[in-house]
Amino acid sequence: RVAAIGSAIALHVCNASGCGMAALSNGKISHGMQRQKESLASALCAKYAEYEVMVRTVSECAVAFARVMSSSHLSSDAETVLQNCVSAVLGGNDPVLKLLDNRIRQFFRFVCKWQPTDITRDRETNSKGRELSMATIPMRTGRGTSLNTPKRAQLRHTCKSPDNAFALDAKREATKLGFSLFATELIEMGSLSQRVINHACRLYGTNILDCL
Repeated sequence: RVAAIGSAIALHVCNASGCGMAALSNGKISHGMQRQKESLASALCAKYAEYEVMVRTVSECAVAFARVMSSSHLSSDAETVLQNCVSAVLGGNDPVLKLLDNRIRQFFRFVCKWQPTDITRDRETNSKGRELSMATIPMRTGRGTSLNTPKRAQLRHTCKSPDNAFALDAKREATKLGFSLFATELIEMGSLSQRVINHACRLYGTNILDCL
């Protein structure tokens, strides 16, 4: 929820600052931008007694974010437009939010179905062909200096760590869908979701899921 709302607001922040989404999609943001992102996330997670207080607080964070991103002074008109956009997002009336709401569902479908690309099947399949798999380590016969190259060592490390492969794929998917600013949070939640789904399939696949 915070990732979808925050990303929608971030898009309007980029438009107000004149930077465009490329400023957030390159994977590297400045320390000041990171601090503003954390302030925005905190404002979205906070509890408020009144709706107007929430809109005002989040709008102030969005304007501060835009000022940091803007290379020039942010005009009063741009601030007003941004505040109106934030109000529309928080009220659920923003078309960007509706688009990102669908995309966040798409992201979690991706991570819940994710499997390592290089796998070995070391257990018997069940009646529907569902398999339990784990990542394999590439092997070569013979001896040679190429086995000790940095590229080969990196490949071995990646294959030994499916979590690393998952994080890379999840980050790529989050960035593609427009959630680059909150990619770290989505990777963490996506990893938890994927583990829960896999655990449920291992425990109840034969007795329940295969009967559906």
